[in-house]
Amino acid sequence: MTLVIAAEGENFVIIGADTKNVINYPGGIRAESNMEDKLIQVANHVCITIAGVGDIGTQFIEKFKATLKSREDGATYIAEKFSSFCKKEFFTKIADTIKDSYSPLFLISGLDKIGNKYKKPIIFIEDSSDAFYPGRWKKYAFIGVDIIANYLFSKHYRKSAGQNKLPNLIAQTIYDTSKCDGNVGCDMKIFIIDQNGVREISKADILKLYRTWEQEELESLVTE
Repeated sequence: MTLVIAAEGENFVIIGADTKNVINYPGGIRAESNMEDKLIQVANHVCITIAGVGDIGTQFIEKFKATLKSREDGATYIAEKFSSFCKKEFFTKIADTIKDSYSPLFLISGLDKIGNKYKKPIIFIEDSSDAFYPGRWKKYAFIGVDIIANYLFSKHYRKSAGQNKLPNLIAQTIYDTSKCDGNVGCDMKIFIIDQNGVREISKADILKLYRTWEQEELESLVTE
C-alpha cells in the first residue's frame, strides 16, 4: 500500500509520497523495501504518481514518458494523453491476465498555462475502473491509505498557504499515517511544481518540517 498526496497552492502544486514497497507472499510472509519511487516527472511542469502495483505502473509511466517530445507540457494535456496511452496499453495487453487488485492507479499533477506562464494548478486521478478517464480533483487529492489524510486536510488545508507551509502539512500527514499503518513509511519524497518547473525538497529540509510542526504542536499544548 502507499500514500500519495497532491495539493494545490495559489500558483503551484505540492506532491508527496512515502517510499515503502510491501510484498505479501503466500504463507503470511511479508517483505518490505525502501526502494519504491512513486513520484516521476514526465514534463517540465507535470509529475505522475502511482499507487497499487508499482512495477506495472512504473512501466506504464516510463513507456509513456518515452513517447513525449520535450516541448509537450501542461497538466491537462499530459493527463489526456496519458489516459489514451493507458487505455491502449492496459485494455489491449494485460487487463485479461491480471486481477483488479493489481491494477495501477495514477495521480497526475502539475500546472497549466495562464497567458504565457505555467501557474494554474491541476490535479487528476486516473483509474482502470473508470477506463483511465482523467477525473479532475479540486484543492487536493490522495491515493492509497487516506483516512488520516482526509482528516488532517479537511482541518488544516488552505490553498492560500505558501510554499513554506503546504509541504509542512504533507510531511505531517505522511508521517502520522506511517505511525498508524505499517504499509506506509520509510523515507518520503516531496516535490514542488511551480512556474520554474519541478524541484525536490531535500531530506534535510523535510526533517526541518518535522521539527517545525512537532515544536508548534508542543507549544500549543503547553500554552493551552
